[in-house]
Amino acid sequence: MNAFITGASRGIGRAIALKLAPNAKLALVYHQNREAALALCEECLALGALEAIPLQADVSDEPQAQKAIQTAIERFETLDALVHCAGIIQDGLLLRMSSENWHSVMRTNLDAAFYLAQTAARCMLKKRSGRILFISSVSSRHPKPGQANYAASKGGLEALTRALAVEFARKGITVNAIAPGMIETDLSAAVREAHGEEILQAIPMKRYGKPVEVAELAAFLVSEKSSYITGQIIDIDGGLGL
Repeated sequence: MNAFITGASRGIGRAIALKLAPNAKLALVYHQNREAALALCEECLALGALEAIPLQADVSDEPQAQKAIQTAIERFETLDALVHCAGIIQDGLLLRMSSENWHSVMRTNLDAAFYLAQTAARCMLKKRSGRILFISSVSSRHPKPGQANYAASKGGLEALTRALAVEFARKGITVNAIAPGMIETDLSAAVREAHGEEILQAIPMKRYGKPVEVAELAAFLVSEKSSYITGQIIDIDGGLGL
């Protein structure tokens, strides 16, 4: 498998890279932490990856996003899976939220998915096969106060998932999204610290999820085993949304 993974240097993206590593060629996209990306490449190679290359890009910027994925396609000659994990949180109550905080979250969480999917799809259409997977969030349907930008970006991402699934259904390309609940990552640390007790009370399983649990589902959705699944938003949240 040839896979392109954004947000790969930490959290869910890192876990997915490690899960996909055996016998794969991986393009691992990071924004700032080159040391973490290089270390991840070494781990993936140790797990049996055929190739693991770090690519620096701010995927919220269209030229950078397109250059990164085009570099991977040229390096691997084809692309089997696009996994967009990169995401940011900049919470704030609506009346205090700056325009920049609104737009920066939308650019990274939603706009980047459009840029990447557009370039990936051109490659996948040529071979009439491919997997596109977005990482959404249960916050799209169960937001906390102050998450107007984040919830809107993830809601848009889920709508994009369904729209692209319909568009590519007859072309051998599936498009799905995973909507994690509260997972133990750096990204969720501030939320867990501020609302941890309240969140745990709301989760029927009474624990946070682990990145590897999301990675297991992601690996299935980008494999041939999921060939009849498309347009789905799959929650992995310990029952939080029930």
